[in-house]
Amino acid sequence: MSGHKLYTPKDFENMSWEEQDGNFLYAVVVNGGLNVCKVCGEAESGLDKPCRSNVKEVPDMYRAHAQTID
Repeated sequence: MSGHKLYTPKDFENMSWEEQDGNFLYAVVVNGGLNVCKVCGEAESGLDKPCRSNVKEVPDMYRAHAQTID
């Protein structure tokens, strides 16, 4: 997967129900089963490209969750 570090449902185990409710990243990874990189934010079809580990900021839709579990 070109160096990507993917979120797994285990990454969300410590989130309360209130944190999970309405959280986009939780929904796509846990409920939707999509692969999303923790480092660069790439998902699914973008995972065949090398991880852009030098990205300083993850996309907006992931930012709130990244701050929650990191």
